Amino acid sequence: MDALVHTCVEGTSDTPPASPTEGDTWLVTPSAQGDWAGFEHHIAIYRGGAWNFIGPKPGMRIFDNGLGQFWLFDTQWTAANLPGAPQGGANIDPEARAAIVEVIQALTGAGILPRN
Repeated sequence: MDALVHTCVEGTSDTPPASPTEGDTWLVTPSAQGDWAGFEHHIAIYRGGAWNFIGPKPGMRIFDNGLGQFWLFDTQWTAANLPGAPQGGANIDPEARAAIVEVIQALTGAGILPRN
């Protein structure tokens, strides 16, 4: 239950870590192998010495500690890409550029965009 209330994963992977610890939680990628084969897109939780899998539902959100951002499930897991700050162009508006940079920083701080 703890892993599902405010789901937070260590990251994404297609294979389980070599030495998992109790409570490790991962998002299984579409190319799952080994013990995770057949559980693509699932959330893998290591409990009681074994992997348990939770199937995603449309609208489910999880936080990825490795990326510092949220993933959203529809028919697959998606996460926003970090846009670049505006550069170049014929007309340069410093205030507009500053506002865009602030929006990017706010979305990054909220976990919608990745940290890097």
